[in-house]
Amino acid sequence: MTLLDTTTRTPERQRLSQPVLFLIDDDAGVVHALRDDLNRRFGEDFRVIGDSSVAAGLATLRELANKHEPVALLIVDHNMSEMPGVNFLARAHETHPLAKRVLLVERDYSVRSPVVQAMTLGQADYHLTKPWMLEQDLYREISEFLAEWAKDQKAGFDLFHVIGRLQDRSTHELREMLTRINVPFNFQTVASEQGRHVLENKGLDPSRLPVMIRHDGYTMVEPTAAQIIEAIGGSIHSDVDECDVVIIGAGPAGLTAAVYAASVLEETVSVGQARRRTRRSRPAR
Repeated sequence: MTLLDTTTRTPERQRLSQPVLFLIDDDAGVVHALRDDLNRRFGEDFRVIGDSSVAAGLATLRELANKHEPVALLIVDHNMSEMPGVNFLARAHETHPLAKRVLLVERDYSVRSPVVQAMTLGQADYHLTKPWMLEQDLYREISEFLAEWAKDQKAGFDLFHVIGRLQDRSTHELREMLTRINVPFNFQTVASEQGRHVLENKGLDPSRLPVMIRHDGYTMVEPTAAQIIEAIGGSIHSDVDECDVVIIGAGPAGLTAAVYAASVLEETVSVGQARRRTRRSRPAR
């Protein structure tokens, strides 16, 4: 099976230093579609590699580990014919223990969805459903996964670059907010050579600060709290008018509580709803 690696726009040496988004599904059509969607948004900062063969996929991951090339995400189909997805994740995680594990599952509107057991037992960190309907929804979820991965890295992948003046209150508040909600970023002053260079390349007015630039190039000038939250994949609006149970917090404990509550209250509650209700809380504005 031919390996799919579409990050061809950067020199070879630079490509090899980029973290990898690895995905596998024995449906080649799914691999191509997901690979292309991810490469459109994340291809400048990550190598997007996909495969539809379990043996070839494991060999690729071993090769990456031998070369000490980091893997940020392992996106694995749950129902592969050669090997169950959770088993592949277990094998892959042995060679890439810092990678975040994402289980790719069919849409399932019952608490018996395979993702429930996998996430409750710690066999996966997140899940994606297929088919994904909107690219912006896919990008938002992947950005959240990458932000969590970045927090665990020693060298650090920065989700945002911030440029401002140290003495400005707005710059201080922005940096404090990003630190409080655990969003990885780096900071340059407008007086620094790097800060001036970035502003010049973007054609930005150095008098309008702070400037916040996401890893994919999305730029905000004097961003509001609402814009910042939306840029990291959050929302300041709730699509839930009424609910039976409110769980404050996220992670394995929060997910387990939500799934158990859903199974008690209503047999047909979807995993997607349970997951949506347990999203990590964002600062209220």
